Amino acid sequence: MLKKVLLSILFSLSALWAEELALEKRIGQMLMVGFHGTKAPKGSQICKDIQRYNVGAVILFDHNPVNKKKPKNISSKKQLAALTKQLQACSKDGKLLIAVDQEGGKVQRLKSKYGFYGKFPKASDVIKMDQSKIKETYTKMSKELKSVGINYDLAPVVDLDINMKNHVIHGLGRSFGKDPKTVAKYAGTFIDAMHHYGVLTSIKHFPGHGSSVGDTHKGFVDVTNLWQEAELEPYRLLKDKADTVMIAHVFNKS
Repeated sequence: MLKKVLLSILFSLSALWAEELALEKRIGQMLMVGFHGTKAPKGSQICKDIQRYNVGAVILFDHNPVNKKKPKNISSKKQLAALTKQLQACSKDGKLLIAVDQEGGKVQRLKSKYGFYGKFPKASDVIKMDQSKIKETYTKMSKELKSVGINYDLAPVVDLDINMKNHVIHGLGRSFGKDPKTVAKYAGTFIDAMHHYGVLTSIKHFPGHGSSVGDTHKGFVDVTNLWQEAELEPYRLLKDKADTVMIAHVFNKS
């Protein structure tokens, strides 16, 4: 009798442990993590984390904020292609999302000094080009991402260029303009080009960063008295085309 009770308890504990483990892995699927390293062999911390927690996505950077003399994740074409291959081998099904911020202009992680093209134009220059040239530009960008195993681009920016004092959007030329329909049109071309090579996208920065004054990378940014409802319009226009939406680090008490 005692043996049956013990077996029953062990079975119950095992079921609870399995349930907790399953929950842990479901949570892991919702996470995008960063890490330090240009390699991810079996046994590395990032590989073990992907395997243990069933991590859904990783984000790669070139700049290393801890040691500026060393790259964080990107140093060359050959290295990056090898890294993404290793990362996929760590995942359960080879469907790990591997992301970078590749907009063009100031924000492009795949730089010329690493052997990439690295000269993709910023959004404010793209709108001066004809449509065929724009399509060609973004097709080239998506093809380059795909060639090194990047399957998720955290772009395009759909913020409206409505605040001339905005340094992080207006100042860097990251917006396609003030008009929501125009912004959605160019962002749509970007998304279509990425989809052609199987690269997912993320429109940003919801609910709108174009009206802000501060830089969210440097501190708290309150847009309560600056934000305009028109900033939501690109998201409505792209709702059937966009893959994901990136949330802005802004505060709006309304």
